[in-house]
Amino acid sequence: MNDQQKRTASAADYSRPLDRALYDSPLHTRRGKFALLAVAAIMLYPALHSWISWLTPLRDSWMLFSGAALGFLGSLPALVLLRYLDRRQPESWWYYMAVLLLAALFTTAPAAFVNHYSLMPLLTVGFSEEFWKALPLLLVVFFAPTLVNGVRDGIIYGALGGLAFDVVEIGNYILRVSNHEGIDGFIFQLGRLGFGGVENHVIWSALVGGGIGMAVQSNDRRTKILAPLGAYLLASLTHEFQDVLGGALLGMAAMYVVLLLKGIDVLSLEPKKAEELSRANMADTLRIETILVNLVVLPILLRLLWTSGDYERQVVREELSDEVGEVITPAEYEGVRDEKRFRLRRVPGYSAGVGRAIRNAQNNLAFHKRYLKRKNRPVDGDPLAAYFRAEVLRLRRGTAA
Repeated sequence: MNDQQKRTASAADYSRPLDRALYDSPLHTRRGKFALLAVAAIMLYPALHSWISWLTPLRDSWMLFSGAALGFLGSLPALVLLRYLDRRQPESWWYYMAVLLLAALFTTAPAAFVNHYSLMPLLTVGFSEEFWKALPLLLVVFFAPTLVNGVRDGIIYGALGGLAFDVVEIGNYILRVSNHEGIDGFIFQLGRLGFGGVENHVIWSALVGGGIGMAVQSNDRRTKILAPLGAYLLASLTHEFQDVLGGALLGMAAMYVVLLLKGIDVLSLEPKKAEELSRANMADTLRIETILVNLVVLPILLRLLWTSGDYERQVVREELSDEVGEVITPAEYEGVRDEKRFRLRRVPGYSAGVGRAIRNAQNNLAFHKRYLKRKNRPVDGDPLAAYFRAEVLRLRRGTAA
């Protein structure tokens, strides 16, 4: 389907989530398909090289997958948090799972390949890993352009890349230590999960994603270049600082704080006892270390989350203001104007499930209209905008209370 055919298609053509995700996708063209194949070919060799080395001998692969599975389970709170952040325009869980699978296969493995063959791995690891973790988001931006509408979406999809990277890395580290450290090494590596899966890799990837989302959201040419570049450099340099020197020093400081808070005089301990206590309190230590390492990154990331919420509410207010009538009633639009930062509006007169579906369709229409404006395209006659309007009317007709 070419661009002209796609834009004149009926609204019913977008009833499937995959069709909506691929609106305006280059995959509708031969050149776009070739571009995806070229990217896949570039990613495939280093990824396969690492996966084959990890899974050889195959009898030990259960340890890698078991560790990764436990890492995923430990990261479920982070997934719940990301879903909450995506509450104004929630995507299907299938989108999340697809990005996680893509990132699990093609972030940690090629990064490990580059690190292995780097002449100075300590000086390149941060730059390499932050690039590979951002790659799934870049692919989404390029091949499914309407899924990322701004900073908030960039943070979410960037964090998903970092989460998948961390899960596979945990499984790989557990595989490495299983033969000589046993259960202690297993538990030690799971301590890397941080705050329910929110740890360094997730934080750094979320920052880079926020920069990419800002580039998508902005019409300023300098911002489109400097925002993702600046976020990438800050995340990479923070990563380098943690790996080269800062992590060890801050880890020791964090351990001292943890033991001190528990009333333990660290300086009077025998070396063997100190090592035992250090291992026993490793999870708490790594959490504090994560905060200390990211003293510069975290305020920026929190600020991006705060302002992105303001931006989302602004988009919904502005883009639905000329839809008052059938798409959104005057009473419902008052809810839009009064919507709070941490509480979504309710659609009066409908059950909770139907009201939520109507609200999501209205919000999707608002964000899609903003996308069309960034592309300098008219809203009238656009099939996806027509689909969202028709979806609201369908929900009203079928299930009003």
